[in-house]
Amino acid sequence: MTAQDGQPVGALPELVVVDVRGDFDLAVADRPRKPLFEAIPETKSILAFDLSDCTHLDSVALGLIGDVHRMARGRSSAVVIICPDAPHPAIAPINMSALREIVSVFPSREGLHLFLGAFAGTSGMEVLTTSGRGSPARIS
Repeated sequence: MTAQDGQPVGALPELVVVDVRGDFDLAVADRPRKPLFEAIPETKSILAFDLSDCTHLDSVALGLIGDVHRMARGRSSAVVIICPDAPHPAIAPINMSALREIVSVFPSREGLHLFLGAFAGTSGMEVLTTSGRGSPARIS
């Protein structure tokens, strides 16, 4: 049985993880914009920004996450953030921004997987890696 979007009823959405390493700020935030928008398929999906290895997060990067959230919502998808609790350097900017009110934040990938339930039975997870030293690389 399939829903109107062609996915089996009860199936979990596709999960795409953006693994951010190093500084995520004005200097690098625009580089992953196009690949991120392209990563949001026309079917239900969850795009997770994993900030576990992020050393600095500024308002430009928060704005990019907000832009991706708005685009995803228009495609019946969702954006979530994976970020450990304090003293992690990225959690304070998230907590002080309005983004915290519209995007769910999980302390780990395991926490997100628990939230999603039987994640191991889905089709897989795609990871986009971005760092301050280069353009995003797609890892399947």
